[in-house]
Amino acid sequence: MQKEQEKKGFNIYEFARRLENNLKNKPLHQVLWLKDFARPQGIAEQIAEKLKREGFKTTQLRKIFSMIKLLGERNKKKITEESKSIIYELYVLMAYANGRENMGKKLLPDDFYTLLKTLLKYVENSNNPKDFEILESFITAIVAYSKYVEKRRNK
Repeated sequence: MQKEQEKKGFNIYEFARRLENNLKNKPLHQVLWLKDFARPQGIAEQIAEKLKREGFKTTQLRKIFSMIKLLGERNKKKITEESKSIIYELYVLMAYANGRENMGKKLLPDDFYTLLKTLLKYVENSNNPKDFEILESFITAIVAYSKYVEKRRNK
């Protein structure tokens, strides 16, 4: 049973569900901790491993990452509805990538799409710059670990 779980890897759906549950009472920056996702074998690396195993391309992740980076930059000091408009663009980009396939695989896997929607939904309703910062840090960590995993697999 444990070997089967190791093959499947990190359960992104389950993580998204737990995150959503915890976000009912607290803001994102009090639920998603840097120490939990940024450390080696942390959440970001486990997600990167699972995405790579499923054939998720770094190009798709980089598109999402660049928009989230822009979102974080625009909302560092003062949050406005105009600066949040990037979230709506992200929803569309993610839906498109989730709906498209390449060689029988979705460009954006369902579980990762669900996690991103969960995070964006809570950031969309936030007026705290710390929530935008932690989202940016989380996606940055996933991108970094994706590159690391890719390099390690190509050796």
